[in-house]
Order: sequence, then C-alpha cells, then structure tokens
Amino acid sequence: MRVVFLDFDGVLNAVSDDSSPALGELWSAAWLDRGLVERLATIVDRSSAVVVISSSWRQKRTREELAEMLASHGLRGEVLDVTPRLPKPPEGERRVRAAEIEAWLDAHDPVEGFVVLDDEPDMGRLTRQHVRTDPTTGISDDDVARALEILCAGCAAPDGRARSSSEDE
Repeated sequence: MRVVFLDFDGVLNAVSDDSSPALGELWSAAWLDRGLVERLATIVDRSSAVVVISSSWRQKRTREELAEMLASHGLRGEVLDVTPRLPKPPEGERRVRAAEIEAWLDAHDPVEGFVVLDDEPDMGRLTRQHVRTDPTTGISDDDVARALEILCAGCAAPDGRARSSSEDE
C-alpha cells in the first residue's frame, strides 16, 4: 500500500488574508481549491495511493465528511483513515504532526511507500518523504512531480510520461 499523508491548509488551499473564505465557513469545502484537489488526485491516481488525513481538520470533521469534501472537488481515490491524535509534546518541541504520522505507520504494516504533503517546515525523521508546499499557493505541479518520485519510481509524471530513475540525475 502507498499512502499520501495529507494536510489541508497550505496544500489544498492558499492561506492568505485576501483569499480565505469567510471565517464562518472554516473547515468546510468552501476552503478547498478544486484545482489543488485535482493535483492531489493526480498523485493518487498515478501512484494508486490511498489518502490518510493528517490535517488538523480531522479534529473538527469525521473521515467520512472529509472524504466527501475531497470527492466533491475531484478526488477519485480512497480516503482510508486519519492519523491519531497524540498528547502535546514537551515544551519547545513542535513535531506533533510527524509523531502522529509515525504512530500511524507503526500501526499499519506494511506500507510500500508514503509521502507527506504539508506546508509545515519540519517533519523530523520524515524529511525524505516530505513535500513541503508553499502555503501561499498550495500544492504545485513541481510538488506533484516530487511526490510521485517519492512514492514510486515507475509512476507517471504530471505530463503523463513514465518516470525513470535516470530522469532524477
């Protein structure tokens, strides 16, 4: 199984004061950008990955609600699960999301490959699988290509060509 660990804010929407929907619509489909969800769909389709939601949105919505929001914006793949909520780390430690992803991975063997789509700057030991998006634009075509490289060498690139390891050199 291949897994896409998915953050929402800064990945599936552009986080800026002038582009955010009204505060009353927080954690709703109105906050998702259809074009950015389509980029996620490209990753899922070409890698045959499932989605596990690591976003804080999982604390306000059920997996089923989040899956429906994503499907309504073009995601055709499976939203398998959400990461567990862990206690806050000790003072000065920030890597809560990475620890939650690691806990999910520890409980779900085997995972053939995974990628973390998130605008967070630090994923600790998960850095090699982390595609850090620009929170002001969300997931880009370059991020899609990098995610596919991380998930599987034989996945098709965003332009539809099969990727080979020699293209990465």
